Amino acid sequence: MIRLEPIEPRHAPALAEAIEASVTELSQWLGPRYTPRTAGAVMAFIQDWQNGAAGGTQYGFAVIDEAGRCVGFGLINQINAFHRFANLGYWVRTGETGKGVATDITRQVATFGFDTLKLERLELVIEVVNVASQRVAEKAGALREGLLRRRLAGRDGPARDAYMYSIVSPN
Repeated sequence: MIRLEPIEPRHAPALAEAIEASVTELSQWLGPRYTPRTAGAVMAFIQDWQNGAAGGTQYGFAVIDEAGRCVGFGLINQINAFHRFANLGYWVRTGETGKGVATDITRQVATFGFDTLKLERLELVIEVVNVASQRVAEKAGALREGLLRRRLAGRDGPARDAYMYSIVSPN
């Protein structure tokens, strides 16, 4: 059982520890913006998400397990208020993968997006070679809509292809 908490400075030590425990795996998919590694960078990351939430442009969540450990991060960003859609993303602490945590994060973030933000559509843009995240999207009820060529900026090279998945509001 996990819970999502809006990211706050009090999460900094646990978030930093979760990132450090998972940085090798996270670095395959995420750039440094989502994997801050110094105390100052973690606090700046948290402040950025808090500022975004205050402005209604992005929402970040610390994912906390029953023991009070940070086991991941969930987010909604790239919000298009006019058309009522946004991007949904997440990452899971390496030691917690394969336990349904990512699917639970996805479902909880989607519920927030639909119930609180009144969005109609959430998009998950997943690198073609990230089969594990594709499975998570499908388990969470997302539908694969198509291939987006050269959609994700290259970390150290050319842009990469991705699949577009979506979850739409049940209402």
